[in-house]
Parts: sequence; C-alpha cells; structure tokens
Amino acid sequence: MYKKILWATDLSEESVQALEYAVPIIEKMGAEVYVLSVVPYTPFLYSSLLGESAIYAELLEEIVNETREDLKKLVEELKSRFDIKFVRWDVVVGSPYAEVIEYAKRKGVDLILMGSRGRGKIEEFLIGSTARKVVAKSDRDLLLVRKKKGYSRALICVDLSENSRTVLEKGKRFASEMGMDYTLLHVIESDTPLPEAIQREIEEKLENLLGEKAIVEYYPKASSGIIEKSKEFDIVILGNRGHNLFEKLFLGSTAEKVASHAHSPVLIIRINR
Repeated sequence: MYKKILWATDLSEESVQALEYAVPIIEKMGAEVYVLSVVPYTPFLYSSLLGESAIYAELLEEIVNETREDLKKLVEELKSRFDIKFVRWDVVVGSPYAEVIEYAKRKGVDLILMGSRGRGKIEEFLIGSTARKVVAKSDRDLLLVRKKKGYSRALICVDLSENSRTVLEKGKRFASEMGMDYTLLHVIESDTPLPEAIQREIEEKLENLLGEKAIVEYYPKASSGIIEKSKEFDIVILGNRGHNLFEKLFLGSTAEKVASHAHSPVLIIRINR
C-alpha cells in the first residue's frame, strides 16, 4: 500500500517514537524510507542579539552541520536496530512544513510520517505546529503519532459524503495489511440525543453508501467525538476533507483537530480536490 515513506524528524524523542511505531508498517509493506530534518530559517529571532546577518549565517551553518551529524548518527543507530531500508537522509534550511511538503513531492513518497508533537517551543511560537500545517496543506497521506499503541483495532471515520468511499477503501486495505479489525464511526454534531427514527435513517444511508454498517454517535463537535473514541482504538483513520466546507474554510478541519489531540496514532487519507 505504501512503498515510499518520508519520515520527517526534528530528532526529538517523540519523533523517534513515531518511527518506532511505524516499523511494523514499514516492514509489512516493504517500504523504502526517506528521512528529512529541517532547520528553521529564523534570522529575525537573532537579529537583535547578533546584529549582523553574516554572524547569523555563520551560526546557521554551524547548526546545519551539527544537525547533519546528529541525523547521521541517529539513522545509523536505527539501522542497527531495525531491518529498514533507509534510501537517504537530508538536512535542509527553511520553513519546516513547506520543506516537508516539497520534499515529499520531489521524492514521490506515498506517506509522510511525523510525530504530532515536536520539541520546539520557539518553533511553535513562530510558525505554529508543523504537523498541523502539513495536515492542512500536503497532498500526501499522513501518519501522525502522538502516542504509540498496538495493531489490533482501527477506527475508520466516515460521513455521508462520497469522500468516505475513498477513506473506507484505503482504511480497510491498511487494516487488512496490518491484520487489524476495524470499526466504522459516523459522528453527528448535536448537543442532544437523536430521535431513534432519525438515527436509523442515517445508519441506513451510510450502509447504502458504503455497503457496511457504521456506529452512529452524537457529540457537540465531530472532532471531539473522534478524539474521545480514539481512547478505545489503536489507530484512527479519517479523510482530510468531509462534506462541511464551511468548517474547512473558516473553523479549521476536523482532521487537523484530531491529529493534534487524538489519543492514538492518526492516519489521514488525502482526498484530492
């Protein structure tokens, strides 16, 4: 299913844990792994302290060289622990989320692997969450790992849009290749329980659309429902786009919120526009 995987790492423990979680996936799918670490380009952070751009350039070069050496040591250590084919590893300078997206396109990877939390508090303040921006802007599937779990139960999130066919197809394929059971979930945004007749109607529409039965539950927000249910499952699988374009444009997508707060790893299936 996934033959070329990009592991985007900031060399943090959380990032390494993301790769460790994905090792069984990489092995089962026989995937090649590319590794990228991005040194943020933030000269304005140091301008008042260092004064001259030449000094910053010298400092940046030192940081890049140190990062390259640290990344080389990390990859060599991981190669000694796991039977993974690391194709190449690179260090670049720039905006982390933009460099990850561009690198994934250039190398033609199928899946981007990231930790959903990194180590950089300063980076978080300056550019926001790299993982969240990659979720919003990348055209590749993403696997985001905040907490490592097993490979027994997958939660596939669906709605009444045609996009759910794609999510179900790829989610089932992933679950099958990993030997996982799966459950379909549809969350209705409501503060009160649904009348039984309406719930049955929705369940029937989902079954007609997808050919399978889905659990239908209600929560004030779809994202909060999925996040709560993620406690019970080993991985959450959902699409990056649903039927609610207003939410996508103005309130932030459900996928981004789930990626940031789920209690399980999250596999985001890219829905092409």
